[in-house]
Amino acid sequence: LHLIHTLSLHDALPISEQNPTEHLKLSKKSKIYMALFLVLIILIFTTIKVGNSISDPNKVVTRFEQDVAANNVSDLSKILYSSDTRLKIDSKSISPLLAYFKSKPTYLNEVMQNLKNDSISPKDIRSLDIKSDHTLILATDGKSFLIFPKYKINIKPSFINIKTTVKDVSFSINNTVIGKSDTENSTKQFGPYIPGTYSILANYKNKYVTLSKPYSVDLISGTGTADINVFDDMTYLNITSDQPNAEIFVNGKDTKVTVKDATHFGPINSSSKIHATSKIDGETLKIGRAHVWTPVT
Repeated sequence: LHLIHTLSLHDALPISEQNPTEHLKLSKKSKIYMALFLVLIILIFTTIKVGNSISDPNKVVTRFEQDVAANNVSDLSKILYSSDTRLKIDSKSISPLLAYFKSKPTYLNEVMQNLKNDSISPKDIRSLDIKSDHTLILATDGKSFLIFPKYKINIKPSFINIKTTVKDVSFSINNTVIGKSDTENSTKQFGPYIPGTYSILANYKNKYVTLSKPYSVDLISGTGTADINVFDDMTYLNITSDQPNAEIFVNGKDTKVTVKDATHFGPINSSSKIHATSKIDGETLKIGRAHVWTPVT
């Protein structure tokens, strides 16, 4: 009975008096768990704050506006994006767009207003309509920071269709050769380019004429594709005369071609001055209106 009574008294003691060491171990574990939980909360809060900051579409729009004002082409190239992977976006290719903004500040204001409207509900880059009237559109670029989307400004690519009646015309854009016409009466597309104003230089040379002519192209005011006709006054001629052996001159230069062989003469442009010379009674005479030339049809 004494043993039973002793056990009962022992069972009735408080837990802390039964095993103080075990209670101390539980307290340390609790502190560790609480510390880990607090660190986790801080990490989650920081991640959300950083994520929201990175993913704030308004910041991209503000950054774009500041870059344009400061002509910061280096940073601007980092926030511009194109769904057309052929479009090269770098400090050099952006220059025509910035030049357009400077020459037409009202257009820049229009772009900024559109981007601010986009920041309210940014677009998904994968669902952008290529036929959109807006040259610049705020959209996600398909990348993200954890669950937070990253935004960039999608730029609509532009193209140039160059039509010419002559083969082997060389084309340059902003002093960079881009190609030439492969056939007569051809249309060739070049691009894509970042929208802006460009200078197209057409060069052509044959044994009759040497031509060089600039063409200004606006890739913003249109639909994204500009059409230009180059040397559209170039043509072939049928030349006839009552002096079939007369030699033909173009712009004062002897072509070494006689009238009888000039049934498909050229090509030359409409501003070229043509005359022929013939020896009559041992004297070389210039034939003015005594010959006729008509375009080859």
